[in-house]
Amino acid sequence: ADAAEASPTRHYTLVFNTFVLMQLVNQFNARRLHGEKSVFAGVWGNQWFLGIAACELLLQAMMVQLPVINAAVGCVALTPLQWGLCLLLALTE
Repeated sequence: ADAAEASPTRHYTLVFNTFVLMQLVNQFNARRLHGEKSVFAGVWGNQWFLGIAACELLLQAMMVQLPVINAAVGCVALTPLQWGLCLLLALTE
């Protein structure tokens, strides 16, 4: 494979980031088991859930934004606008 094929690209990072954010949104959606009107019902009382979700989001941001880590996982840093687009797409899930 030539170097251009192996180099990290922005569109793959956008797809990867959107997919991970969709999974985080789905964690909140999956908590709604008994017809609750809000996916946030009772979530503030579950500190473990919130802590794990926050750690997942932090690790995702580090994988995408930090040069040492994003090079290792094949990502490139995204702009705030691109993060917003990924989040918007994830929330439509």
